[in-house]
Amino acid sequence: MSNILNLKGVKLFAIVVLAAAILATFGMVAVQKANADCSINSTLRLGSKGAEVMCLQSALGGLTADGNFGPKTKAAVVAWQANSGLSADGVFGPLSRAVWMSNAGNSGNFPAGCASASGYSSTTGAKCDGTVAGGNYPAGCTSTTGYSPTTGAKCDGSDSPSTPSTPGVLGSGDGDISNINEVSSADSSLAEGETDELFAFEFDVEGNISVNRVDFYIEETGSGSSNADDYFQSATLSVDGEEIGTVDVSDWTEDDYDVVTDDGVDEFRIRFSGLKSVFADGDNPKFAISFEANGSIDTTDQASSWLVETATDSIRFVDGNGFSTEDGVNLTETFGVDSEDVAKLSVQASSNDVEATTIETSTTDTTEKVPVFTFEIEEENGVDATINDMTVTITALTAAGLGVGEATVFSDAYLYEGSTLLGSESVATGGVVQFTDIGLDIGANDTAELTVKLTVADASDFAEGDTVSVTIAGSTDIDDATDANGNDEGDMTLTGTATSETHQLRSSGIIVVFDSSSYLKTTSDTSGIDETVQFTLEFDVTAFGADMYIDKTCSDSSAPDTTLYVTAVAVSLDGDADGSSTTCTDFDSTGDEGTNAFEVLEGQTEHFTVTVLGLGGEAGTLGTAVTYTARLESIAYVSTADAGGDTVYSFNLSDYKSSAVTVYDRTN
Repeated sequence: MSNILNLKGVKLFAIVVLAAAILATFGMVAVQKANADCSINSTLRLGSKGAEVMCLQSALGGLTADGNFGPKTKAAVVAWQANSGLSADGVFGPLSRAVWMSNAGNSGNFPAGCASASGYSSTTGAKCDGTVAGGNYPAGCTSTTGYSPTTGAKCDGSDSPSTPSTPGVLGSGDGDISNINEVSSADSSLAEGETDELFAFEFDVEGNISVNRVDFYIEETGSGSSNADDYFQSATLSVDGEEIGTVDVSDWTEDDYDVVTDDGVDEFRIRFSGLKSVFADGDNPKFAISFEANGSIDTTDQASSWLVETATDSIRFVDGNGFSTEDGVNLTETFGVDSEDVAKLSVQASSNDVEATTIETSTTDTTEKVPVFTFEIEEENGVDATINDMTVTITALTAAGLGVGEATVFSDAYLYEGSTLLGSESVATGGVVQFTDIGLDIGANDTAELTVKLTVADASDFAEGDTVSVTIAGSTDIDDATDANGNDEGDMTLTGTATSETHQLRSSGIIVVFDSSSYLKTTSDTSGIDETVQFTLEFDVTAFGADMYIDKTCSDSSAPDTTLYVTAVAVSLDGDADGSSTTCTDFDSTGDEGTNAFEVLEGQTEHFTVTVLGLGGEAGTLGTAVTYTARLESIAYVSTADAGGDTVYSFNLSDYKSSAVTVYDRTN
């Protein structure tokens, strides 16, 4: 067999001569044996296939000569190039071929990663003379230098800067990673005092691997400070949501790496080493880096912009055969720095607010815990908050519209969240009530519904028909509050105002509750005969304090005469401006009927029905339509049968109405 390679062409001979001259000049000696039974005439790199690759694998030794230039072959070429004084890029090109050829006559078949019988393999850690290394070193280590290629642990036995936590045992066989891609991270900005996930990537696993190191690089590219410790406390690496290591900002290394930007400005490398993240064939792990921000970042630095990136060698892993590889791609993400989130509290009306009503009071004693107001406080900025002190204001008026001395009429106020009593306080002069130490917790973007109840004095302290309402304003009445980020009410945004319905105070009178509405429409296509609609409104009346008598007169004008309001049940139709097309056709009750009124005994409830007819002629033009809604306007009552001086009940009647119905004019 020939002891030289089968060279083709004169150019390769020239390269050999040149390589020999270079080696002589710099004193470098190539030591790897060439296989005499094959030749290499092409440039071989990761992904190359064929007989020439098989020749190279056989010559390097310690490899399976399968003709596939994979990560293990690349690692062996890198080791050989480094030992041969060449640029260790893993590409077996013309210069590598020339140096390799110049040593074709050398003998020796050494382990993978070895170029002679001296020293240790750079890829497996085994002794190049084939003997077992001495010393009590961690698994996979043959000295105290570097990391174990099988476990990723430090060979000197010291603790790693990151604490590994991912379980798993590395299987045997080849291993590699591919399809390294950036994936969506949880956040796009970093807020004061928070820990936010800002960058993530994933890759596909082929075979069995253990990732033992991951590097990230960050650089400030905006108008803020370039010092990392002005912004950050630490960085944490997680795999599929499980934290596997944390590096304090003091352990980030600063240098002109030119990974993020090639601008001559120092960058920070964040190295998570000593990891033991083991993956099997087909796994698709997600690696994410989170940053913990300082509790306070200068306002001028909150306009900064940071880039975080991985490099082509950011991921270091070892496969089941013990081959260590550095891989990766350039992936970049930008994030900004924000001030910490501050709670925003908004006071608003509640759909469950207490409807306007007559409050039944005693003539001899107080009436306890009467519900008068239900309102809401909503947190609108995603931050948990706690309200400690809150003020509400009670407004009481006489029938003439003058203040009646709220502290006299209402002795105590109570604040509830659902059925839980948060606080009770005495009513101060002017109706001011400050609830203190209530400890009201409102979750991020959540709403608390609160109810105010009052203790009302006996009837000797107010006039029949006096009214009461309650108000709270967010900006002035949330007196003491804190949020989850340590902000107080002075830092928060406090908005909104809510006011209760107006309630009437009486020791005797009626309470009206709407029951239902219905209608009957008569259509017409005949000229001279208008369409009509007949509405039926039904409601219940309860008497308290005495027997009551409901005037059975029915006023059917949309704008009833003032005198009718005090001597009738008044109804109207929306859409009938002057009342000319409205007729009250019937008013009836389950109560006993007297000469002028229906009787409702004290403590009893009677049912009432009123019907109202609307005529389409109100439209005013032939063929056009008018839309009617029937309403209950007021109810006249008195405590003595057939007596004069009726009292008008008009509270909580605004919603006592029918649905809207359209009828057509066929006469004009």
